[in-house]
Amino acid sequence: MSKVTKILDGKYEVLGVKPGPIGTFMGIVDLSKIDEATAERLVARGSSYLRKAKPSGKKIKDKEEAIS
Repeated sequence: MSKVTKILDGKYEVLGVKPGPIGTFMGIVDLSKIDEATAERLVARGSSYLRKAKPSGKKIKDKEEAIS
């Protein structure tokens, strides 16, 4: 299985490489220094190194407890 590293407060996952410079359609992009807008553009264009993280079940459970 590939190594997965979370970036941007866990909102995105870097797949198979260490967060750092990669070549993309936008040129060289450093995954360890990108902002959320750049990450969203990379995901939208189908970057093989970046994807949105799935929401963790813990936050949903915490919200349900707060509502109760």
